Amino acid sequence: MLELLRDVIVTLARYVRGQAVKALWMTLYHVLAFWLIGLPWWWLAGFVVGALTALPMVGFIVGSIIPIAIVIGAGGGLNQALLALAVMIVGQAVETFYVGPKILGRELDISPLLVFAAVVVGTIFFGPPGTIFGAPVAAVAVMIYRKRKNRLAATSPAGISPPVPAETTAGSDGNTRPKTSPNSRA
Repeated sequence: MLELLRDVIVTLARYVRGQAVKALWMTLYHVLAFWLIGLPWWWLAGFVVGALTALPMVGFIVGSIIPIAIVIGAGGGLNQALLALAVMIVGQAVETFYVGPKILGRELDISPLLVFAAVVVGTIFFGPPGTIFGAPVAAVAVMIYRKRKNRLAATSPAGISPPVPAETTAGSDGNTRPKTSPNSRA
């Protein structure tokens, strides 16, 4: 039981590490994208928005307000505000459909598709908490399944295979009979 608890804690720590790596990549994206569109204080906005991507859903909502508020506060126009919003939407799409599942899947040792599905299902059934806990719950479930499977494989008697059904053939009366070789007596 203690081994299972240790493995769960390790899995959750890997999830946190994956979220940090994802936030680092998204910070790099936002800093570069805000610089390219000429956002005032692009470096500060990029770091703050990138760090907020570690918080599913909330990070995108709060993070979207920051660059638009900077544009408005600096006297920028509608075009620059729309560009900042476009940077946020593209970043969210890339993070949701590629970066997040890819990084978390690698960290949690599960398929990126399973990460994506777990987050979607968690969000549908549990809202924001499901978004946050969907991937780690799936990773813990897969880890328990793998441990159980390995334990069963290790305890099965070596060299003993399940019985294989004999080949059968249909007789003239429609009933099936064991298939015989041409050299055997019937």
